[in-house]
Amino acid sequence: MERVKVSVTGEVPASDGQVLSERVMVVNGMFGIGGKDERQKTKDEMSGGTQSSALSPEHFLWRGVVEVEISGGDVVLITGPSGGGKSTLLRRVEAGLDGRVSVLRLSEIGVEADRAVVDCFALPLEETLAVLSRVGLAEARVWVRRPCELSEGQQFRYRLAKFMASEAEVLIADEFCAVLDRVTAKVVAWNLAKFVRGSVGKGRPRAAVVATSHEDLSADLRPGVLIWKGLGAEVRVTRYGDDRVTR
Repeated sequence: MERVKVSVTGEVPASDGQVLSERVMVVNGMFGIGGKDERQKTKDEMSGGTQSSALSPEHFLWRGVVEVEISGGDVVLITGPSGGGKSTLLRRVEAGLDGRVSVLRLSEIGVEADRAVVDCFALPLEETLAVLSRVGLAEARVWVRRPCELSEGQQFRYRLAKFMASEAEVLIADEFCAVLDRVTAKVVAWNLAKFVRGSVGKGRPRAAVVATSHEDLSADLRPGVLIWKGLGAEVRVTRYGDDRVTR
C-alpha cells in the first residue's frame, strides 16, 4: 500500500435538533455516541425555556488537527486512559482511510457456526495452520472446532488470523487484546507487529491501527506511529522520534 495521510479534528458534533448540555457534549465526544434517536432534554427545555444546540468552539475532544501518515509495514497505536476518546479518534482515522485503502475492522469479522476452524480459510492447510499458530491457536483440538465454540479470547485471535489471511491492507482494532490475559496479549501484539513489518516486500504490504488502554503493549507492538490521548484536550503524536503536542 502507498503512504496515506489522514487528518482528523477533535470537534464533537451535535445531532440535528438535539439540545445538548456541555456535559452531554463531552460524554458524546468521549464515547462517540449521539444521534437523532438519542435526544437529550435539558432542564431549560423541560421547563419551557430554550437553549442553543449550536456547537461552540469550546466543544472539542482535542485541539487542532491530528495528522497521521500510514504506509505498508506501519503499526499505529492509539493509547491512553479509558474515557479519553481513543475510540472516537480511531473511528476518525478509519474514516479518513476509507476508500483510499482496503480496511478490515476486526470486530466485524464473523465467527462461523457451520464448519471447523481449518475449513474457514481459503489457504492451503499448511499455510492455514501457520497463520493460526502465529496468533496462538496452535492446538489441534482448536483447529477442528467451530469458531462459534471458541472462547472469547480464542475468537479474538481467530479474527486476527482471518485478517492475516485476507486481502485487506489495513487492520482496524479497538480494545486491542482487551479480552486476553496480559502474557498472551503481549505475545499476540508482538506477532502482529512482526507480521505487519514482514509483509513489506512480499507483494501485499499491510498496516494495523489499534487502540487500547493497555500502554504496556507499546513495547511489543513497537509502533511506527504512537498516539497518546489523555482525558483532557491533549494529544501527543510520535513518529520515529518526532513528538508533536496538540492542545
